[in-house]
Amino acid sequence: MYALAQFPSQGDLIKFTYDALGVIPSKSEQILDLKVENKSFQKSLQRFAKEEGSSFLENFDLHIQTLRSTIADLFPTWHFQFTILNTMQEVLWCYLESILDEHTYLNKKESFEFIIHTTILPRLPISILKYQEGYKDLFKNTPTPTDFNWFFGSESQTPLTYIMQWIYECENLDQNSFHSLEQRFLTTFESDQQEKDLWNVNNWLKDKNLPSFTTLKTTFDRAFKSHAISEKHQEAYLFFLLIARFCTYCIKQIKENYGNSILQAITIKLKTYLEVIYKDFHLFYNDKKISIVAKEKEKITANQSFTESKKNENLILINFAIIELFSKNCLQPGEELALHVQRVGHTNDLPDFDDNFPANFNLITLKDGFRYLQSQANPQHFLANIENYHHGYFDVLR
Repeated sequence: MYALAQFPSQGDLIKFTYDALGVIPSKSEQILDLKVENKSFQKSLQRFAKEEGSSFLENFDLHIQTLRSTIADLFPTWHFQFTILNTMQEVLWCYLESILDEHTYLNKKESFEFIIHTTILPRLPISILKYQEGYKDLFKNTPTPTDFNWFFGSESQTPLTYIMQWIYECENLDQNSFHSLEQRFLTTFESDQQEKDLWNVNNWLKDKNLPSFTTLKTTFDRAFKSHAISEKHQEAYLFFLLIARFCTYCIKQIKENYGNSILQAITIKLKTYLEVIYKDFHLFYNDKKISIVAKEKEKITANQSFTESKKNENLILINFAIIELFSKNCLQPGEELALHVQRVGHTNDLPDFDDNFPANFNLITLKDGFRYLQSQANPQHFLANIENYHHGYFDVLR
């Protein structure tokens, strides 16, 4: 019997997000500060994923709001919250738009692989760029990993093990010293907690199992307290632990469901997308623009009539305005150009765009590249490359 042709449901996607973040404990503990029991919430998520019952919209709002509240409880600093929530929200909405526009004859597993390549991979680099650049002024004094590609992992390290080791390096401690606990902070029932923590940490670093985020948080919280680590650094460390846990889960699921070759293909494609969009962003946001923006930001930070909150708000507004200009003047024309070529099937009549398109941006190179592709490839291969560009923002010239 053939599997039903379908896309994963909205409920599937929300449940996957909860599972990847690991904010539902693996045992009968509460979900962080929320008074929701693990067992009942797991059942609720399973029913929601299957879209059982007549109150889907009510359940959708409930699970989304619970996720928002969970992230808000974890990260009191709002730019940590929004960096996570806004990125997830954008990917979710792109997914919903895609399943409304697309049709599938594939089963759920194969349909989701199609969505990964045509929707999630092209959109994710834009969201990463948008929120990294948008909130960068607020992360200036926050410890951050030096390796931009850390969240891809490697053959020897998962994203989670990388971030754990990074935290130890930031504190100039090895894992044993970091998780050595002050006995005065432990209750009678926690007398052997240090031994348990070290055993767990050793297993996590060897990738023997993936802990829930609740377990990660409580383990690291005990170490933070014992070493009197500042609240600011604690929040930053937990922020990256949560992202690392999410990425590690995604990598494991892709490998388990689609195999290592598909995982490698997805990794290479996403790295390429990120490399190219950052390259083009820095072509657009050049030294001249950076200098102009820096002067405006100096005026804001020097304004004594502004509160610290108002200063941060204005700095963020400037950053997002730059991203909006980049999207309007670079991303959209590039997509329109690719769509035009895809529609007419040739490069004999490439359209021009208005004068707002930056002179040093590679529109001319892109046009020449399309012409080169047409001259070198058969028509089917040529149009497939152009369609790829239309689906996602990346360099077809490679």
